[in-house]
Amino acid sequence: MSSLSVIIPAYNEEALLGATIEAITAALAQSELVDSEIIVADDASTDGTAQLATSKGAQVVATNNRQIAATRNAGANEAKFEWLLFLDADTILSAKALNAAITELKSGAAGCGVTKVEFDKPQNVLIRFMSWSILTMVRLMGYAPGCCIFATREAFDATGGFPEDFYASEELWFCRAVKQEGRFALLRESVLTSARKMDYHSTGRIMWMIMKLSVLGPRALKSRKHLDLWYDGQRG
Repeated sequence: MSSLSVIIPAYNEEALLGATIEAITAALAQSELVDSEIIVADDASTDGTAQLATSKGAQVVATNNRQIAATRNAGANEAKFEWLLFLDADTILSAKALNAAITELKSGAAGCGVTKVEFDKPQNVLIRFMSWSILTMVRLMGYAPGCCIFATREAFDATGGFPEDFYASEELWFCRAVKQEGRFALLRESVLTSARKMDYHSTGRIMWMIMKLSVLGPRALKSRKHLDLWYDGQRG
């Protein structure tokens, strides 16, 4: 028997969450899974995120962390199935990508993730290069971007989940820990994600934030102070 719990962390995601749930629901219907569930970990949203999730058939877990790692873990703690999918609230996963992941998990992988991320609108040359550079580095490390990561329940429990002392890069540490529990497969399939951060942050500001984090090192990732790109609360 193969069953999957989809965990979607969300903070004020009313605008985009509906499409994400609809897409994963359609993908699940086209899979060979015996059973599945969708859990939205609502991290103290002030909009209609929780109500929208419920209307789309998802289970809502209320949290108050304002931290992506802790919110993912809260959702996973309520999950009841053998496989876990951590999917961002602004990310569309196709049936093809889902089935590729299921194939890897069935073959004994402890986890897996996509290697390609496409944006829902064109970006300028600098942003495209930056995105390509980051994704290439992550892939060469044998990890997957945080917008779409699969893991077995056994591997998740053994690792302790996403490290809650990190406010960013937590997915890389999680992938690293899962790899110590077994094979972590990199999928050729891609996901579609929102480019909204590029809409309300200028290219210059994004580049400055990335450069600043590169200089400050890992310690800067353990506080919201330098992480406006993720924690400024703006949504689109």
